[in-house]
Amino acid sequence: MTFDAFLQAIADSALSQAMGAHHWVTPALQTVHILAIATVMAAVLVIDLRLLGVGGRDGGFPMFARRYTPWIWRALVVLLFTGALLVIGEPARSLKNPVFLTKMAMVISVVSLTAFAQRPIRAAVEAGPGAPLPGFTKPYAALSLALWVAIVFAGRWIAYV
Repeated sequence: MTFDAFLQAIADSALSQAMGAHHWVTPALQTVHILAIATVMAAVLVIDLRLLGVGGRDGGFPMFARRYTPWIWRALVVLLFTGALLVIGEPARSLKNPVFLTKMAMVISVVSLTAFAQRPIRAAVEAGPGAPLPGFTKPYAALSLALWVAIVFAGRWIAYV
């Protein structure tokens, strides 16, 4: 099966056809998707700025991590669900778009990076208030923040390519 045939099969699916028949579905999914992105961005911003030593000096890092990390992972589930439905609704528009593919590569990178960094940072935090964070913490936070901002820009740019 060729890639174009695969895209056509998705476009011909009952779900894709139903989404196309109801013109409110795509804007509703996009709205939920954008709200989930805002949730991730807010939580990432607070956590990464705290890791960079820029903000949130009241309370320790464990408080920030416990408060905001669950919001990131829950919102990522919503993003995965709504994003998959948006791709099913218009498969060729998404899967043939280089900006979309770049965005997905950045999402996979930042989620992997976060999953990798979370354990040693959490271990340092649980060791006690005087325990130093790993040496990679500030570069990680800066890279994480930069990737999430780039993901937001890429997501917006998809419509113009």
